[in-house]
Amino acid sequence: MTTLQQSADQGTLIDLTTEEGSRPAGSSAADPFPVVNPWVKRGGGAPYVPGNPQEILDRLRVVLRAVDENKGPEHELNWPSGGTTVLQEAVQWLSTSGLIAREGVPSRYVLTAAGRRFLDDRDELFLVATFHANIRFFGEILAELGDGLTHAELNALAKEKYGLAWSSLDQVRRRVYWLRATGVVDYWSNNRIVLTDVGKALLDRLTLADPVGLGGDEGSPALPPPSSELAAYLDSLDDAALHARTRVIGYIAGGINTATIRLLVEEALSPIPRARFIALCSQICRVKPSSAEHTLNTFKSLGVMEQVGADAFCATPPVAEWVSSSGTPLDLVRILHGKVALVGELLDVMSPRTDAGRITRALASAYPKINLSRDEVTRRLVFLKEAGLVERLGNQLRRTPAGASFAKSVRLLPQEEDGSADHESGTGSTDHRSVVRQAQERLMETALNSAEPQRFETAVADAFRLLGVDVEQLGGGSKTDALISLWVSPTDRVKVAVEAKTDSGGVVTEQDVKFPALAEHRKRHGARVTLLIGPSFNRRLTQWAADEEVVLVTARQLADSLNRQASAPLYPRELSSLLTEGDSDARERVWRRVERRQSVVAHVLDIMWKSANDPVDIEYGQGALGVSEIWRESKTLLDNPMDRSEIEEALSFLSTPLLSAVSRVGHNHVVNTPPVLVAARLRMLADMIENRGKPIATRPYRSEFAQPAAPKAERRPERPDVDPSAVRAWATANGRAVSQRGRLPATLIDAFRAASAGQTPTLPPEEAGAR
Repeated sequence: MTTLQQSADQGTLIDLTTEEGSRPAGSSAADPFPVVNPWVKRGGGAPYVPGNPQEILDRLRVVLRAVDENKGPEHELNWPSGGTTVLQEAVQWLSTSGLIAREGVPSRYVLTAAGRRFLDDRDELFLVATFHANIRFFGEILAELGDGLTHAELNALAKEKYGLAWSSLDQVRRRVYWLRATGVVDYWSNNRIVLTDVGKALLDRLTLADPVGLGGDEGSPALPPPSSELAAYLDSLDDAALHARTRVIGYIAGGINTATIRLLVEEALSPIPRARFIALCSQICRVKPSSAEHTLNTFKSLGVMEQVGADAFCATPPVAEWVSSSGTPLDLVRILHGKVALVGELLDVMSPRTDAGRITRALASAYPKINLSRDEVTRRLVFLKEAGLVERLGNQLRRTPAGASFAKSVRLLPQEEDGSADHESGTGSTDHRSVVRQAQERLMETALNSAEPQRFETAVADAFRLLGVDVEQLGGGSKTDALISLWVSPTDRVKVAVEAKTDSGGVVTEQDVKFPALAEHRKRHGARVTLLIGPSFNRRLTQWAADEEVVLVTARQLADSLNRQASAPLYPRELSSLLTEGDSDARERVWRRVERRQSVVAHVLDIMWKSANDPVDIEYGQGALGVSEIWRESKTLLDNPMDRSEIEEALSFLSTPLLSAVSRVGHNHVVNTPPVLVAARLRMLADMIENRGKPIATRPYRSEFAQPAAPKAERRPERPDVDPSAVRAWATANGRAVSQRGRLPATLIDAFRAASAGQTPTLPPEEAGAR
């Protein structure tokens, strides 16, 4: 059976038994140390158990024994010197250790071969070698110590030589704790970490990473070639196919990782009934049937599975070949590149050292029509990291040489010129995207700033205003931070109390929250629930909140909601149920339903317009299409084809008197106007609604038959010999309209000068007609 190790910084399962590595010098075949993984495959986060160096080895054995005894995730662990936790949390802390794996159906924790050996033999040097094989800058610390270094000096070395730009000393301290616990280093009273004789002997047996070359993108190594089916699939991609890719990856039970996807798809190499797949997914990933159903929908949209019968599904040909042949993360990324927007393009725009926020902004600049949230970018990065195309160095990300080769090996969508989206989507859209991005960045930054909690409170209030709800920011001692009022109907308003909690470590715990005070705030304001916003929450707080009428929302979830609301606005009554129930899966389903309806309308109109301009369709059907014909055309456009009711709903909307975009001809429908003009009418309607029925200046639009906008005429400066007050006085006396502020029209100045010279002024056409 393949051993799967949970990766901490990716939250994914990595197959360690198939990686090529190096056997440490001095080890024997009978008593080997673990194979050292390539640097890019080693985790960035050190394993952790609470306690000091004298306690952590005993506590580690407590965790391993619980796994060995097949205890469940909720099993409570009692530490030898006091304190408790649950097994699931402890396993997460040790996810990069190489000691614990996850396998089977339903999924369960098991010891790896390394974990079994350490538990049985209690060989502490073997434990160090295991950590070194799976964690960056572990054994390398021993080589760097020399005559002794402080934690701060080690942290500086990690950054300068190994590219690990950690923002605090925490990761270095964790590593040193394990090294102290196993006796390979000592900690002296002068704050220096010093190598022991045991450590010197161990150092000779470890294969260390060469820091030279770890900080660059040099070279373009040849990637393993794709299979024949996959190669043909990649060759078939053109700009139209790249434009048609899905924007949202969506929910996948068990998290985004190759191993889980491969495990689920293996059961669908031949047609599998929907109910069987949902049951299997629920067992493997320990999720509700509704989440398993959502995973099936995601697999369909990603081109991983397709519907092959009334209620049966099967792996698509490229995916079936992938599972049956390589099964590697690299080939899965190749498949996703053809189905998911901006996968290979992400590698193309990456700067040498960056983060998800900067990548999101770079993609928005290069592809302004494809609006990806930071969460969507992060989802893509998880796949790319698994495939070794991107690596994490401390708090930063870097494209690997293999990533550079990948970006050159696939067809990419051409980048757009800055500002091109303004003509298509209306003026102000870029400004709104900028406002949303700034609000998202403020949320994420201030959530970790415990020194200035009021900045986070303001960022949260601003975010809810962008969601379109009424917000009253309160704050101060014994007050709730903000109060949301959702207008549901003329007689019904739902109030929600909002509490914003910062934490520099990124996790809000039950000790940070006073539930009685939150209940008092709800009672005072007549609020239905309390919405608690923070960077993230620990497990115990999550459990308690469910019983205390408190809904937990992370800063990341709130930030991502801004993008979703911008593309598919939810009405207050929809937001009300979602905010007060705290069901993130339900919120995702509602947004997807709204986005789906918008997408169906756009595709139906586009299909009908193409038919109305196709000579063959015009000759045989006068460009008119029935519902069945629209459905057949849509099968090639959407991974989840429209059903009859969706098409009829779209046609009904397009046939309204206001739009009159579609007319009924017998049992069929015919389009009446180009899609670009339908969009322009809807856009102007939106402007008029926002302007309370008053007409405003028109927006430009572009189409294949629209003339390019004429350049703006240069303004003539007001001549210095003209007194603006004299011009206004003359205009008022002669019954001509004039504003009392701002720049005077050039025509009015010319008329004033002509009158002053005794000439008959030339009137503008509209005034000449009125006279």
